[in-house]
Amino acid sequence: MATVVFVGCTGGMGSILFRKVNDSAATFLSQPIRQLICIDYFRDEAAQRALKASCSPSIARVDTFHWDASVLSSTKTVTDQIGVAIGQHGSIHHVILTTGMGFHGRLEDMDVEGSHATLSKLMNVNAIGPSLLLQFCAKRMPQSQQKQHTSSSSSSKPQAAAPTMLVLSSYSGLIGLPHRAAYCASKFALNGYLEGIAAEYPAIRYVIICPTSVATNFRDNWKKQLHSSDQKQQAPPAVEVNEAQLTVEQCVDGIWNALTKQPHPKSPGVHYVILPGGKTEVAYVGVRMPWGIGNAVRQRVYRQASAKL
Repeated sequence: MATVVFVGCTGGMGSILFRKVNDSAATFLSQPIRQLICIDYFRDEAAQRALKASCSPSIARVDTFHWDASVLSSTKTVTDQIGVAIGQHGSIHHVILTTGMGFHGRLEDMDVEGSHATLSKLMNVNAIGPSLLLQFCAKRMPQSQQKQHTSSSSSSKPQAAAPTMLVLSSYSGLIGLPHRAAYCASKFALNGYLEGIAAEYPAIRYVIICPTSVATNFRDNWKKQLHSSDQKQQAPPAVEVNEAQLTVEQCVDGIWNALTKQPHPKSPGVHYVILPGGKTEVAYVGVRMPWGIGNAVRQRVYRQASAKL
């Protein structure tokens, strides 16, 4: 019986992925979900009640907690709430985090104050808040693989997956791209912190999802957050994106495949999953090649990324 923490379950790809987890609650990663802890920026208590009511009846306990990733006190509150929910000696078996904030803006259009406002917000929402929450959860996840039994009665049962931490990052966290320097910085930071966590908690399976452009309103949401009343004069002008490479359904299917099939659910360690794969995976490897090859590939990536703006 597993305890699962799902962060970012009400919007965008997170809501679709949440439904998949909920629908498979009885057999999720070869282990039924006993407790589901749902964390999000809930609008109100009614939204929390609605989410709880939508959960599978096979789940014995569902908790819903409000979280503002940009506020340290909110992160402290939600980690305290998780601790109470699982109990002093309880464990977290799997964590899924899909929260984040997008951004597109040309550096030439941004002054120092605007860049500071943008970078600070993105770092808090995309890197610092999630990193602190994931660090808290990692400490409470099983730190050693259970020994496999060889008896005939137990060998017929599917072996439970390694404790898994799936995080929705971005291709922009692997390669710096034009018109999104602050976003790239926040995702690079998130990926780096995750690798640091993995170095100290090696028994966990870290699945870091890095999609390219996805057809969602993700890029528009940042306008609401940055163009708040206290930042109207500082927020940089928007850059419209006219093309998306992945549909939401394609991206969620790729995430689900990575979570449940590849990389192997029983294999701990860090696993980067680039969506849609293919040429984007080759480009990621190519930019790290020596002797000028890497720079040549990087320039090609820049041109392709700029063409979509």
